[in-house]
Amino acid sequence: MVLQSIREAFSLLRSMPVLWLTGIATGLLGASDILLTVWGEPFFSERMWILQIILLPFFVSGSYGVIRADDGRLSTYIREGFAHYFAVLLPGILIFFAVLLTIFIVLIPLTLAGIPGDIGLLTLISAGVIVPMLFFTFFYDTAAVFQEKKVFDSLLESIRFVVAHPGKTTVFIITALALFVIIGLLGTLLLAATLAGHLEPLTMMSQAELDALAPADLLGMLGTSGIWTAVGVYFGIIALFSAIFYPFKAVFYRTNVLVLPVQPEGEYDEKGRWFKY
Repeated sequence: MVLQSIREAFSLLRSMPVLWLTGIATGLLGASDILLTVWGEPFFSERMWILQIILLPFFVSGSYGVIRADDGRLSTYIREGFAHYFAVLLPGILIFFAVLLTIFIVLIPLTLAGIPGDIGLLTLISAGVIVPMLFFTFFYDTAAVFQEKKVFDSLLESIRFVVAHPGKTTVFIITALALFVIIGLLGTLLLAATLAGHLEPLTMMSQAELDALAPADLLGMLGTSGIWTAVGVYFGIIALFSAIFYPFKAVFYRTNVLVLPVQPEGEYDEKGRWFKY
């Protein structure tokens, strides 16, 4: 079913070219971050993640919306992007702060016990918090758009979906990671072939010279044209992966959510009797 979903995602990219906008936007934001860092603008580069958090929910919502409506027009993309913007934005912010709060709470008893919080321990704790939390809330954005769920409901629906399909979810994530690795390797090979002439002096350096090589020295070897080439390849990797990933995720969720058992709506009274709405 995962392979079928990725095939359908490629089909959607052909039939709905507007879906490429999400990949282009993601690639531009990533490339801008690299350029600002290279140009020595740390104030702006260190805050690019804020711009990404603000802008990306619109494009993600637009992609999911046109797939849900089966309408690839630009007007539909824009309308769906605005319609579900906050439904995608707010749960993401909530997850971010929940991760920070959980890590902080876990560190409190360790600090009181006198256990030093070195980088290794902090990394281990962060991974132990982030990985399961992201795993279970992975489909909150698709739930928000495809099922019109609000902030907390979309998170709960994602958890319910993952619990119902843990194996399929794991295969999906592994497939998505493999896709990213493949695209990244192809991009790296292209970059290496393109910049071979710029980096040829590295082959004649000793190990001591390589160890002493600073980032500024490497940028000097690349030159302006080499830097733009590297940024262009990076843009291509991020744009291509994002353009494929979001339709892939949307199709996978839409296909599997149809087989989830429908939860009856109602409540229990004080005597334990069930009343259906």
